[in-house]
Amino acid sequence: QLRKIPGSEQFNKLFDRMIALLAILSHICPISVVDDIIASIVRDKHANNLSKIEAGEEGYEDLFIFACPKFVNPAVPDYSQALKPGCPA
Repeated sequence: QLRKIPGSEQFNKLFDRMIALLAILSHICPISVVDDIIASIVRDKHANNLSKIEAGEEGYEDLFIFACPKFVNPAVPDYSQALKPGCPA
């Protein structure tokens, strides 16, 4: 039985989030050069979301909500409220 390395759980969570962000970026900008091993990890972990995106469904939102930093709000702001007079900027 292998001993758990301290911090490995946190590292694995960050790795999974990084791979999810890389899946989004590699689909938006397919020209970028990604190592074949990393590309296969992205395909293996997020094949269902990538297939939904390619079929025209929304898969970006699920990936981004999973991977975005906690200080980033994944909701779209209501820009019509910001343009009304008397609203704080």
